Amino acid sequence: MAEERMFDRWMGPVAIAVFCCVLSGCGHEPASIILEYEVDLDTMPSELVVDTDRLVAAINARLLESGTATVSKNGFVEVALFGEIDQSELKKIERRIDAMGVLEFHIMASRVFSKHRGYIEQAEQLPLEENELWQGDVKVAEWVPFSVEELGAVDDVDSPLVKRLAGVPQALVLTNDGLDVTGDYLRFARAESDERGSPQVSFFFDDLGAFKFGQLTGLHIPTPSGQVYQIGILLDKRLLSAPSIQNKITSQGRITGLNGTEEVDFIVAILNSGSLPYPIRQVSRKSVAE
Repeated sequence: MAEERMFDRWMGPVAIAVFCCVLSGCGHEPASIILEYEVDLDTMPSELVVDTDRLVAAINARLLESGTATVSKNGFVEVALFGEIDQSELKKIERRIDAMGVLEFHIMASRVFSKHRGYIEQAEQLPLEENELWQGDVKVAEWVPFSVEELGAVDDVDSPLVKRLAGVPQALVLTNDGLDVTGDYLRFARAESDERGSPQVSFFFDDLGAFKFGQLTGLHIPTPSGQVYQIGILLDKRLLSAPSIQNKITSQGRITGLNGTEEVDFIVAILNSGSLPYPIRQVSRKSVAE
């Protein structure tokens, strides 16, 4: 296996230069935009070593057919974007590059279950600027933002979700299931249509993911009295969907209720490329002609 190139944080931030392909023979028309990013070291442990090759691989997977990323000799990651890029397409590319892409599955808090009520009462007592509820060193619940277009208003009395308004609408998820079902166990995702013809994301787990997802959903099937759990599907701490669990689900699932095909395409691209190994931030944007 090729030796991994590692760059210690003491060498300074690793910058990611996203620039246009201007080399002859690249096989693509040159673009006209240069973006620069750097790894956000402020959010990382001080002893962590940055693996730039791993970061390049993650970015390459997200570029789809729009460009190619490589590591330069000085530790920069250079991404050649092919062809003319208009502002709309540039925003889409930037969003794909910037997103951490961390997918999580958690049971939603619900007032109909007595075992949830203690967590709900404590979470509702948190200041609005605090989102996490801890018991000792275990995080047991978290307030996460959601879209009212996708999951309804905060004051919707018919919603099974526990919600609050803290600058943005938030819903309460429980995080202490002990299974840690994440996107790390996905095999792939794809865009499809649901029964009504609306766009959805279908995702498929590997064997371990199917086992864990089966455990999580199997422990939360409807009760004999008809009480139903919802499973929260989160991407980068944002609640995408909260479907009801009607039976044990193992190898595959779906994300419905999304706001159009553009959002579906974005989620599919992120899930198939995997999460970024490190958070990054953009530091500049300029035209090649400047």
